[in-house]
Amino acid sequence: MTPPSRWATVRNQLVQRQRLVLGTASVIAFLTTWQIAADQGWVNVLFTSSPLAIVQAGQDIWSNGQLALNFKASAELFVLGFLLSVAIAIPLGIAMGWYRWFDAIVDPFVSILYATPRIALIPLVLVWAGIGFESRLIVVVLAAVFPLLINTIAGVRATDPQLLRVSRSYLGSDLAIFRTLVIPSAIPYIISGLRHAINQALIGVVVAEFFGGNIGLGAMITSAGLELRTDIAFVGVLIIAGSALLLTALLRIIESRLTAWRE
Repeated sequence: MTPPSRWATVRNQLVQRQRLVLGTASVIAFLTTWQIAADQGWVNVLFTSSPLAIVQAGQDIWSNGQLALNFKASAELFVLGFLLSVAIAIPLGIAMGWYRWFDAIVDPFVSILYATPRIALIPLVLVWAGIGFESRLIVVVLAAVFPLLINTIAGVRATDPQLLRVSRSYLGSDLAIFRTLVIPSAIPYIISGLRHAINQALIGVVVAEFFGGNIGLGAMITSAGLELRTDIAFVGVLIIAGSALLLTALLRIIESRLTAWRE
C-alpha cells in the first residue's frame, strides 16, 4: 500500500500538471482569438496589433540590432540599480530592525520617502543628476530599495524572542546572534522583499527610460507608441514581463535552497 505521504506527493504533482495544462491552454486560446480578431478586422490592428505581427516586429528589430542594443542598456541599468538597492537595503534594514535607537533616527526619512510617489521625485532627480545614466540609476534605486528595506526590517524584528533570550543567556555576541539566528530567521522576509524589489526595479527602469533616456526598452516602447508601432511596443512589454517571470522563478529556486532547513 502506498504511504499517505506518497499519495500527497502524487496528488500535488497532478495538481501542478493540471494547472500547467490549463494555463497553457488558456494562453493559446487567447492568442488564437486575438489573431483571428485581427485577421477578420474585428479590432483595429493599428491599436491592438496581433501575435504574428508582434513576432515579425521582434524579428525585424533583432535583425537590425535595435532590440539587442536597447535590451543591453536596460539590462545594465537594472542589474546595477538592483545590486545597489540590495547593498543599501539589507544592511540598513538589519541595523534598523536590530538597533531601536538607530531606527528612531532613520525611520522618519524612510517613512517620508516611502510614502512619496517615486515618480514625483523624477523631475528633481533630473535637475540634480542631469539627463543621463546617473539619473536613471537613481530612479531605479529609489523604486527598488524600499520594498526590500521594509521586508528586511520586518524579518529581523520577527526573530523568536525566546531564542534571543537563550542566546543572550549563553553570552552570545551580536555578531554570533546575527549569523546563527537573526539572518536565517529573516531570510524568508528578505526573499519576499527581493521579489518585490525585482518588479519595482523593472518598473523603475521603464519609467526612468521614459523620462530620461533615448536608449533602452522603456525608450523603445515610448518611441514606438508615439509612432503608433504597437507591435514594437508589445515586443518591449513582453520582454520586460518575461524577464520578471524568469527572475522570479530563479528567486524561488534560490529560496527553496536557502530555506530547506526550515522543513
